[in-house]
Amino acid sequence: MKLSVTNDFDFQFYSDMHKDVFGWRPRIIDFERFCAQPEYRQTEVIDHWQKEIISQNNREAQKHDFNFSQFRTEIENSMSVLPDWKAALDLMMQSANEPNMEIFLHSIKGLSSQKTDEIIFVYNHRQEDYCNIFTKEAA
Repeated sequence: MKLSVTNDFDFQFYSDMHKDVFGWRPRIIDFERFCAQPEYRQTEVIDHWQKEIISQNNREAQKHDFNFSQFRTEIENSMSVLPDWKAALDLMMQSANEPNMEIFLHSIKGLSSQKTDEIIFVYNHRQEDYCNIFTKEAA
């Protein structure tokens, strides 16, 4: 399927993929140049971008896994002198001078959005039986 300059969906598709790969939206002239290429070349570029997006996602997941592992270790170490994981988290946030838990977990500790949301939910709902989010099996 050859992308066309006159099709808005084609431009949105190209623009979204370009932003995912390079971090910025392309100019219209870039899209026009892309559309002027033969279909096989367009396919090669899109396939390459798809592979790059998958690779970026995998690297990001590995980074989040590593960050969570480090965070979990900090929590476990703090729990040796504190009553529970919530007190440990409170102390860590206080030490970092960051009162916003979402910013602390996601931006400062580098946890994934999913893990950040999960920890905030458990923390706010006081589900003590659900604190297994910090066990090694749950990671």
